[in-house]
Amino acid sequence: MISCPYPVNLMEFVPESMTRIPLTILLLEDEAIDAGLIREQLLAMAEYDCEIIWTKDKPAFLAALESKIPDLILSDYNLANFSGLDALNCVSEKKMLVPFIFVTGAIDEETAAETIKAGAWDYVVKDRLLRLPLAIRGALQLREEKSNALKAALESRKLLKAMEHSPVHIIMMNVNHEIEYVNKRYTETTGYALEDLKEKDSWRFVLHNLPEKYFSDLQRKNIHPYNWHGEIKSKKKDGTDYWESVSISPLMNEENQVTHYIIVKEDITPRKRIIQELINARNKAERSDKLKDAFLQNLSHEIRTPLNAIVGFSSLLEESSGLPDELKEYTSIILSSSNQLLSIVNDILTISRIQTGQEIITTSEVYVNSILDDMYLIFKSQASQNKIEYAVVKGNLDRDFHILIDETKLVQILTNLLNNAFKYTHEGSVTCGYTFKKDRIEFFVKDTGIGISPENQKIIFDRFRQADTSFNRNYGGTGLGLSISKSFAEMLGGQLWVESKQGEGSTFFLSLPCRTEKGMEAHLPWEETPSPKKEITILDAEDEKHNFRLIQAYLNDACIKLIHAANGLEAVNISQTTSPIDLILMDIKMPEMDGISAMLEIRKSLNVPIIAQTAYALEHEKQQLLKIGFSDYISKPLKREELVEKVYKFTD
Repeated sequence: MISCPYPVNLMEFVPESMTRIPLTILLLEDEAIDAGLIREQLLAMAEYDCEIIWTKDKPAFLAALESKIPDLILSDYNLANFSGLDALNCVSEKKMLVPFIFVTGAIDEETAAETIKAGAWDYVVKDRLLRLPLAIRGALQLREEKSNALKAALESRKLLKAMEHSPVHIIMMNVNHEIEYVNKRYTETTGYALEDLKEKDSWRFVLHNLPEKYFSDLQRKNIHPYNWHGEIKSKKKDGTDYWESVSISPLMNEENQVTHYIIVKEDITPRKRIIQELINARNKAERSDKLKDAFLQNLSHEIRTPLNAIVGFSSLLEESSGLPDELKEYTSIILSSSNQLLSIVNDILTISRIQTGQEIITTSEVYVNSILDDMYLIFKSQASQNKIEYAVVKGNLDRDFHILIDETKLVQILTNLLNNAFKYTHEGSVTCGYTFKKDRIEFFVKDTGIGISPENQKIIFDRFRQADTSFNRNYGGTGLGLSISKSFAEMLGGQLWVESKQGEGSTFFLSLPCRTEKGMEAHLPWEETPSPKKEITILDAEDEKHNFRLIQAYLNDACIKLIHAANGLEAVNISQTTSPIDLILMDIKMPEMDGISAMLEIRKSLNVPIIAQTAYALEHEKQQLLKIGFSDYISKPLKREELVEKVYKFTD
């Protein structure tokens, strides 16, 4: 393209027998004949498809530079009003990586050296233009090398800048364990600059508290390099300790040889502090839970101990034939109120255990029809007094039908549901039963009571919530029964839900896995426990005189000799001096020596059945008593039938 002063195409048609590389060449030449000769040499380069922009003066040359960046510049050295050196300076000022070759007449060595010093890439004398293609190829190859080097330098600068401004500490160490580089963040955090780490073995300081094995491996040439990651405690220049997360990686060359180690360290002191605070908070919470648990156990004991006497003696009075009807009524009220208080204590203890994750599942074979029969006997009197029809529906009439489940929790769920059904039903009926749905057993308690509105059905399973706050006044209760029941149902792998219409009644459903096993013994109905057939001696360790007096009343039999010990230490002494002792009733919480310590001491010298009398009524606590050596346990408030049955069991 020949331009005077604008670019003009100098190329003629050249058949393409090969893929040719486009090449834009800016030619600065004020002689047309010389421009033509240069054109012929350029067209002779078969590998390039040349676009030639010919300019003869400064304005045209500068305009061409502005319109398009060429791949190559060819310039005469001597021009009429504009020298080749001036053109070279213009290109240099623009910081353009464009090969600049002088194509000039005769030139001495001094001038040639001046052009190269000024930035020219090469020069070609006009009477030797055959060398021009060779010079162009060399310049273009050199440009590619310079371009790659420039890109590498830019990448290196970017990487170095990233390392300098990285939020982590970056350290480079050579194979001689000399620290060659530390970034700005390391210096800011530790106070140590690179100059501070030039001393011998300073690398050990940088990797302070690193495992000795890795120190050794770093110094052994025959150990294959490997990555290491861990946490170490380091020191700043001012002596302050801080924690770091450290990663060490070997840097390999093309021959797979280690040249350097890259050490990346992060200050994790704030994270360590937070973790420690969380650990402290967890420990504090655990201590708080233990204190709360201990408090609730103590509360249970302190309430159950007097209740044992109240309920026990009230039951004896109620059964007495010589008591006036009016006093019998008063006694019945005392007994009912005591049982209500006992129920509240049980609910509070149970919800606490659920909340702290200490409630456990104890699976056993449970005879479902017997459970429903027991429920019927318990609530039959209440139904009769309130003129409520009470029915039981059994999905399997086989009395030996059983499932594997936690009996205590199943009974408590059904008891809570029936209590609510009778509480909120003033007329009509209450029905309790079960059906089968695939591999599940579905219990239900249906009533014709006041019902529950849709919005209140969403909250009745929450703790301390009832369907209406006014119910607290009208019906009483803690609002824990359904919450406990739902938690138990979920622990048993089941669900608990309600279907209800306000004013028409409610049906609560309990769906549980129906797991059974074959070949188990049939469940036998309860039979009245006979009295002992021989004279037996029972040692009762009980610090409360009223409770001992109650046991005397319960075990008022000519064949039973009852000895009282006021504390655990006295029980140990009596057991060692009195013979024979057939059975020991051991209260758990006593002065001088508690019941567990007393039991363990007695076991050292005497093999006698020892029954724990415990006010700690939670199931897992009872199981613990059996594990540590008690023969059995009985919960307070004591029931006469249960006490007599256990006495006979171990003395027959």
